[in-house]
Amino acid sequence: MITEPPKATGTRRERSMIGAARIVGCVVGFAGLIGLLRTGSTGETKDVATLLVAPATAVVWFVLGLVGIALSVEATRARFFLIGAGALLTLWGLVGLVTQGASDVLTNDPSTVALLLVLGVGALAVAFGPTPDFVEKALALPAADADGTEPGPEGAPPS
Repeated sequence: MITEPPKATGTRRERSMIGAARIVGCVVGFAGLIGLLRTGSTGETKDVATLLVAPATAVVWFVLGLVGIALSVEATRARFFLIGAGALLTLWGLVGLVTQGASDVLTNDPSTVALLLVLGVGALAVAFGPTPDFVEKALALPAADADGTEPGPEGAPPS
């Protein structure tokens, strides 16, 4: 049985990238999984929790989510995923808006486009931008020493 909490490793920036990659991967993977279960093999686009999802879209989202979860174990891999997924999701949302839903995959459904744009732009912002102070406070990211260990209580050496 584990009796102590996990230790924070890496810088706050690295931990925020890993956390963001996990969030994007889990949200997209979950939406893809629910989409797969809802649409099945019917080939029909269906309304999934207010998102208009085609079967091909559900498969892409599910695979993208699994890749994101797998790559969110290290900061460099998480950043690579955030850049790729952010670009893909942002482009997907913008093309859906511009083409006015030219196909089932490129839907202009407002909630689907909003999800794609929020996740895509958010992923790109975390990958390329600095971690703002309010994000560090909201996530309560503790500071880690240069060697990757947590600082101990005052006067005690780090563990």
